[in-house]
Amino acid sequence: MRLTILIIGLILSATTVLGGESQSDSLDSVNKGTVVFHIEGFDSIKGKAMCAMFTQKKWLGRGYGDTARIVSRKATCEFKDIPYGIYGIAAFHDKDNNDKFNTFFGVPTESGCFSNNAPAIFGPPSFKKARFKHEKPETVLFCKIG
Repeated sequence: MRLTILIIGLILSATTVLGGESQSDSLDSVNKGTVVFHIEGFDSIKGKAMCAMFTQKKWLGRGYGDTARIVSRKATCEFKDIPYGIYGIAAFHDKDNNDKFNTFFGVPTESGCFSNNAPAIFGPPSFKKARFKHEKPETVLFCKIG
């Protein structure tokens, strides 16, 4: 699991977290809504949650990004004005607010999770395991960070 989180972190830290992607990557560029991603299980309230949402074509590459405060060991990332389509989300706990996924000799010191609580075993999960359909004004998802 820690190796997987390392891979996630490296990908997310290389991603322009606040960047967007073109509407042509979604199923429907006319209809848009908000994706709400609730994360629970943080081991502390220090730092922030960093989240990125991707299409299949750009899975763990460049996507929509958001950050959120951790309150009562929970955080919520919101992605607004998102074209309807199929997406996957990756998130991690940026404990020291440096906007990077930290490791110590290659071992992650910050935890992460994916949409659908997709398991990360020897690397990040496939898009197929993390994907969800955004097709209404508000899509709400939950994840347990670990």
